[in-house]
Amino acid sequence: MRRNFYSVQLVFTVSLILFSAFPLFAQTAPAAREGGLPLSIGAGMSSTDTDYINYTTASRPGYRMQGITVWADYALPSIRFVPRGFSLEAEGKTIRYGIPENYSRMREETALGGILYTWRHYRDFHPYVKGLMGVGSGDIQRTGYGNQDAQQTLMAYALGGGVEYRAFRHLWIRGEYELQTWLDLTNQTSMNPQGLTVGVMYNFRRLR
Repeated sequence: MRRNFYSVQLVFTVSLILFSAFPLFAQTAPAAREGGLPLSIGAGMSSTDTDYINYTTASRPGYRMQGITVWADYALPSIRFVPRGFSLEAEGKTIRYGIPENYSRMREETALGGILYTWRHYRDFHPYVKGLMGVGSGDIQRTGYGNQDAQQTLMAYALGGGVEYRAFRHLWIRGEYELQTWLDLTNQTSMNPQGLTVGVMYNFRRLR
């Protein structure tokens, strides 16, 4: 599982380099320039494979659950030798709906922050990639099995990417895939929740 994570890291790095190079080699001028407050906020519904580890059987039954993701992006100013399109992102995710049968409680929550790169060559269509890190908190209890009650807070990392599409003026629709790694530094075990988020975002920037 960890080898897969490192492979995703390599793909993320290469993708970031390619996205960064596009504005430098594009033969046409950008459709518009941006002004105003460089802030976007959004929320969406998420469907996640929890990758839950059953420590009593050493199995990974997984379980797909649903939840809510909220985020805020702050666009960094363009400076010499740094491509336009980098932002700081803060993301909060809570996965707690659709609890599997035989479980009275199950949730996964993350608070992450990091860097997002958006390719803004097109006016209404923006692909992006991102890398985040922070903490993940999980809570699991199986019905009738008190000894399987477990709570944990671990270091969490995430790689993701998706597209943003302008629906109307400042209102955008975002679709995103995100792969997380929760790492327990004590026993070197990890979980890899992954899933999709679809939501809406309000972009305070204005085109001119």
